[in-house]
Amino acid sequence: MARSLSRSLALPLLALLLLPACADSCGPPKLQGAAPLAPAPTAAPAASDAGGADFFDPNKVFDKAENPEAGIRKVACVGETGDGDSKPFHPQKIRGTVWAPFGKYALRAPDHRPDWQRWMERGLDLVSSPAAAHPMATEKAMAGVTVRLVRVDAHGEVIEPRILEAVTDADGHFCFRVPDGYKIKPDLAVMAGEGPTLMRRNVASRSTNDIFSQPEALFRALVAEKIDLVKLPREEFGNLYSMTDTVVDDRSRPDPIVLAPGTTIAQACDVVQARLQDNERFRQKMAQLKPEYGVTP
Repeated sequence: MARSLSRSLALPLLALLLLPACADSCGPPKLQGAAPLAPAPTAAPAASDAGGADFFDPNKVFDKAENPEAGIRKVACVGETGDGDSKPFHPQKIRGTVWAPFGKYALRAPDHRPDWQRWMERGLDLVSSPAAAHPMATEKAMAGVTVRLVRVDAHGEVIEPRILEAVTDADGHFCFRVPDGYKIKPDLAVMAGEGPTLMRRNVASRSTNDIFSQPEALFRALVAEKIDLVKLPREEFGNLYSMTDTVVDDRSRPDPIVLAPGTTIAQACDVVQARLQDNERFRQKMAQLKPEYGVTP
């Protein structure tokens, strides 16, 4: 009896003695090189607990968000009917600035404002268009210039001479609300000046429709190359205009066009047109377009 009792007590005692030795070998196998378990994540401190600094305040994130209409030039848009078309981004609104060499339309001082401010005032959609070229450094924005919205035929001849008319504001800006029924395409044009001061621009997009030597030179070149301005698609015109900017660009070319003091509008346009039509890429593009978009005899 005593022997059986001592045996029953010995077994539990033996198990207790073996537990420490079994701690590392009796459990499930461990993977060699396994990283220890990451500690449980702690909650981020509340904004009020972060030394007074706001960690994230959704009410302040958009406190100074830009108004997309804030950069639009505040210029009266000729042709507005007041019937829901007063918004700056109306699909029939076009804007632009008239530029001339050394301010030949009128004497104006150079614009010394920061670049960002001038770009903002030229409209948020300025940089969105592939056809957004820039005037040369010596071309200045002109105030008080009469601008006409016209329609031309396949040969570039004006067939509707005065759809709308505006006068540029103190910064040279103008705006038209193109009447319903007119499509924004290359046979629509804006014109400034007459005779030796005449400058035109085909209206092929809602983005900046500035009037200066480059668009006038392209207008002349298309007429000289007998490209049909009625049939020419907007996309093709945009490509041509981007090409014109590349050819003339006085910021990056090793041989930029430099207008000497006293250069007239007509002389500046002649120089740009000659540079454009002498460009091999432009000549190749004209040859490519003529079979489909050439003027029909």
